[in-house]
Amino acid sequence: MANYTNNEASEILRELYSITDEKILKEKYERLQNLYEDERPYIGLYFNRRSSVYGKDISLNIRK
Repeated sequence: MANYTNNEASEILRELYSITDEKILKEKYERLQNLYEDERPYIGLYFNRRSSVYGKDISLNIRK
């Protein structure tokens, strides 16, 4: 949605599926958090009561 890409973050996300060691998982998640905090790829300015959730293969509306 924000057109944010980061090769290191993408690689970490792919690795998470196969990691079972809790110490390594914690390190990977901490690195993701640090990347996000450093780059701040998206800052929401407001919240909408009607939101759309979508991906390459899905599309649906959530209404409250």
